[in-house]
Amino acid sequence: MCVRGPLAFLAVLFSMSTAIAQTLDQFNRAFLGQVGDTNTVTITQEGAGNLVGEDDPVSRLNQFGDLNSITIDQYGYGNDVGSALRVGPYRANGPNQRGERNVLLIEQRNLEPSSGHRVEAVAQRAFSGRAGVGNLLEIHQASLAGEAGQRIGQAVQVAPGTGGAANVMQISQAGGDPGGIFGGNGAEQLWQWGAGNHFMLHQALGGNTLMTLSQRGTDNRAEVAMRGAGNFVDLIEQNNDVTGGPGNRARLTFLSDGNGRDDDTGPGSGSGRSGAVGGGLSDFARDFTGPRRPGQAAIVQLGSANTLSYLADGGTGNLYGFHQDGTGNDVAASAIGTGNEMAALQFGDGNTLSLTQEGAENRASVEHAGSFGSFDIIQRGGGNMVSVLASGDFINAPGAGFGGALMPAATERALAPGDIRQEGAGNSSTVRALGDAHRFAFSQSGAGNSLDLEMAGQANQALIVQDGERNGAWLRQSGRRNSASIRQ
Repeated sequence: MCVRGPLAFLAVLFSMSTAIAQTLDQFNRAFLGQVGDTNTVTITQEGAGNLVGEDDPVSRLNQFGDLNSITIDQYGYGNDVGSALRVGPYRANGPNQRGERNVLLIEQRNLEPSSGHRVEAVAQRAFSGRAGVGNLLEIHQASLAGEAGQRIGQAVQVAPGTGGAANVMQISQAGGDPGGIFGGNGAEQLWQWGAGNHFMLHQALGGNTLMTLSQRGTDNRAEVAMRGAGNFVDLIEQNNDVTGGPGNRARLTFLSDGNGRDDDTGPGSGSGRSGAVGGGLSDFARDFTGPRRPGQAAIVQLGSANTLSYLADGGTGNLYGFHQDGTGNDVAASAIGTGNEMAALQFGDGNTLSLTQEGAENRASVEHAGSFGSFDIIQRGGGNMVSVLASGDFINAPGAGFGGALMPAATERALAPGDIRQEGAGNSSTVRALGDAHRFAFSQSGAGNSLDLEMAGQANQALIVQDGERNGAWLRQSGRRNSASIRQ
């Protein structure tokens, strides 16, 4: 069936193929409903101001059944898919497929510099709970005229089944001028709920935004790549609802300068909430950082209730990689300046890690295998280096303090177990802590100071303070409940 003209309305159709072609007109509208299996709908619209799915939330494009497909091709400018009224992830107003193994393909090509395309809302839902019932959603938006960016309001996939084929959501946005009055491309609310979902987003030319990506369930994957300057990610959230089930993974890649931050090329900071990530460039530049192998610009979280946030605020060439495997781990990291690098691995449960670097060419590397440990690293200045390798439980456990003769010195310098402070230039610290319940902290300020600490056994304490230039400290502890303090 083929319908031409400014308005195409098809009521409920059963098990058939439908084609709607609307050409060279403005303000065309298309909406219909199909019930049954193996239905196919193809909609082609050329011109301006076209709409698939009526503004009225009742008049949408619906397919209820299995193995159905919808293909939407819009060519021109200012075209929309879905109603602008969005009332939550379970009630997205727009093309709506309810069933299993359905396919929804949307392609929008823009020819007008002042008016981009929009996908306001689309949804795919499979509620049977059976395995292998995933749906496929693809959205491809391109601006062939330059300035106008593309927008996606809301895209939803729900499939509560376990195992088998999962939902796949693939989105690409190209074109748009990040320096123009209409800005780059944007995606606002993207949801995948179920097991084994796969999400891929590629945005080009800069000034792009990703506001919220939420994946709930187990064994989900998220891959986000942004090219150009001034891109912004607000939240990538992966919530593993099944304790002990397969973990989730997120990878975010920025390919240029000034990403995930608040300046004249981006709308906000790249800080995050539960599971949020942002920032990153190419490979680690330093041999020091690379051997930890978390994967530069890779965010990997395996397990339950893990959280991670990263902020790169100003400067260029700040590199990072984080890997957490366990339950209830937390990483909070920030880099302000140029050429700073940080790499961290945490294996175990209930660990906390805070990393702050301000300045240029600072490096921090942390690897911890154990549970209920805590590390708080702050580096300010240039060319400072910290390396921590720890294996054991309750190392610098939160809430623990220094005891005995170390307490006055720790209080004077406001150092708690796990605090690592370096200010100045060219300071270096290396720590190897093997065993349980160790407590250590140190502070170096000045230039060219070095520190080497090795702890073995159980429940040893160490506190080191060095001020000035070219001081060196070397400390080894083994056995149980030893205590040592160095101040220079």
